[in-house]
Amino acid sequence: MPRKVVIAGYPGVQALDVIGPHDVFTTASLLTGGSYDVTVASVDGQPVSTATGLAFVAAPLPDPGDSIDTVVLPGGGGIDAARADAELVAWVKAVAGHARRMVTVCTGAFLAAQAGLLDGQRVTTHWAFAERLASEFPAIEVDADPIFVRSSETVWTAAGVTAGIDLALALIEEDHGTEVAQTVARWLVLHLRRPAGRRSSRRRCGCRGPAATRSARCRRPSRPNRAVRTASTTWPAGRR
Repeated sequence: MPRKVVIAGYPGVQALDVIGPHDVFTTASLLTGGSYDVTVASVDGQPVSTATGLAFVAAPLPDPGDSIDTVVLPGGGGIDAARADAELVAWVKAVAGHARRMVTVCTGAFLAAQAGLLDGQRVTTHWAFAERLASEFPAIEVDADPIFVRSSETVWTAAGVTAGIDLALALIEEDHGTEVAQTVARWLVLHLRRPAGRRSSRRRCGCRGPAATRSARCRRPSRPNRAVRTASTTWPAGRR
């Protein structure tokens, strides 16, 4: 039976926080004969509009008692409204008692923190919001440096935006082993996986604050990874 993965959407979500993990899990599913069933869901089951104007078709949030393997809580500009949504927070609290894994990406950590899932744990989030997370939730140990952290047996947290891809690959590796995770990375034309302890963009790029005017300084082209070779030129079934 496929493992059910639910990505909880809300108005103003960051598109890549949804798309990144979604495509990692769906690609892994295609390459492993259907091992995951991935759904984007919202409180009312209506399409989810992202911060950049894209919209995702969404199903209603499933019953928290259903057999759900992994829940992904993405971040985005709408996170404050999302964590003020009593119905969404109640669902996160309830599903955390049943799901095998709770995953946050970027500022999705605020939603998990609002639901009380992160108290006493070491977590990461987008570097620009780390101080705010620590200030609002002093019971949480916030580390802005890692790409992702396994915060507890059931909770994983990722830094900003593309870090959700790294974390999703780590979850694929946990479920299926290194070879499958590497094959998924090749299909998605990713570089070799960054180690979990590698520092996120703030420290790596030398940026000192969240000012958008500094973002251009952080854009450094990466060299092609010559170690990555394509195993096949045939798309997995369903990706054509």
